[in-house]
Amino acid sequence: MEFSNFNTGYMEQDETIEMQIWEYVDGLCSEADRTRINLLIHSDPLWEGKYADISALNSSIQSSLELEQPSLRFSKNVMDTVARTTIAPATHNYINRRIVLGIGAFFMLLLGGLLIYAAMKTNWTSGSSLFSMSKYTLPSINYSSILRGNYGFMALAINVVLALVLVDKFLRQRGRHQSQDAHTH
Repeated sequence: MEFSNFNTGYMEQDETIEMQIWEYVDGLCSEADRTRINLLIHSDPLWEGKYADISALNSSIQSSLELEQPSLRFSKNVMDTVARTTIAPATHNYINRRIVLGIGAFFMLLLGGLLIYAAMKTNWTSGSSLFSMSKYTLPSINYSSILRGNYGFMALAINVVLALVLVDKFLRQRGRHQSQDAHTH
């Protein structure tokens, strides 16, 4: 039992010595630790043996890990290859038509269901005639006051800008189609 405790303590001490020497070799320890470890390496044979093993391993690792340098024209060759490739045109298949149609059908069914529900709940016998609208009058709205105010002007300006954007988009698409047709013929 005493031997196993001694062996475990010795192993832990051995690991801490190795960790400290690795930090010393890699230059990760503080200046005070550096001088302490340097003193231990030169005075203690255990530290000296560990240091010799670790420094030999470190130098063999560094010598075997030399980075390969690419040729001098490597980046130029890559850029030339990229310049020769053509960019694929954007596809219009990003949106699945079935999904869009399914969403549209859902909202159409929802709207139809609401209309059927409203028709079923309406009291059709209250009016004298089916097409008599004398009971129902629309409220009178003064549209001139709406269009003269700031909100009316802003709404008009936004609509004009949106119309110009729509016309620009239409003309650009038309120009693209004409230029593609000219290139194919």
